[in-house]
Amino acid sequence: MDREQGSVRGNDCDRPETGLLAHAPAWVRAGATALPLIALALTFAFYAVHPRLSAERLSFLGSILQTQFLVIHSSAFLLLLLTIRSRTWKGMTLRVAGLAFFGAFYVYFLLQYGTWWAVEFAVLTVMTWFGPLTRLGNPNTAPELLVRWIVNFVVLLVATGVSGMPSGVDEWTTCGRTPWAGLLYYGALAGVEFTPVYPVGTRVFRAIFSLLGEFMRHEPGRHGGRPSN
Repeated sequence: MDREQGSVRGNDCDRPETGLLAHAPAWVRAGATALPLIALALTFAFYAVHPRLSAERLSFLGSILQTQFLVIHSSAFLLLLLTIRSRTWKGMTLRVAGLAFFGAFYVYFLLQYGTWWAVEFAVLTVMTWFGPLTRLGNPNTAPELLVRWIVNFVVLLVATGVSGMPSGVDEWTTCGRTPWAGLLYYGALAGVEFTPVYPVGTRVFRAIFSLLGEFMRHEPGRHGGRPSN
């Protein structure tokens, strides 16, 4: 039975990608994902050099970065849902736990900030994970999501640090350096789309996942009778 399952999983990892942009040239896939990032970077750039940036506009830009911060952190729960493929009760429990935490997170901030925040959160979530979301169900989806999560987190830390943003996220809506932080963050992410970072990182994590799967299948106690209590 284990051999059959291993064979199925091996074939699953070897099958070609399918999806909306699976067969498009690499530059088309990168461009489609980078386009909304470039648009946001240009928006932040416009206000970064604007001679008179109103408090209302600054608050709007700060709210975008605040929501982006929440998108990155809440995506850890989404990673649980999309990376755990086991059909055992443990796998199902982890998926349900991830969904429950993500739902509670979303509802809490929805009640805290209102409907507009919900729209902003949904748009930024789709924009952040647009690439892998067009290829759901493919063997590269889970490792690519993990790589993108790491890159998004690191780039946000660097962008806010370099631009001199305050450590308190609540202060981003009133900080005059917010436009520069947004420009650095979204501009850098758009640039990364045209580099080998995501493809190479995806291959590395896919190999790690494969090794972990082999280890779990050959773990002592999984063969030769009923597992010990």
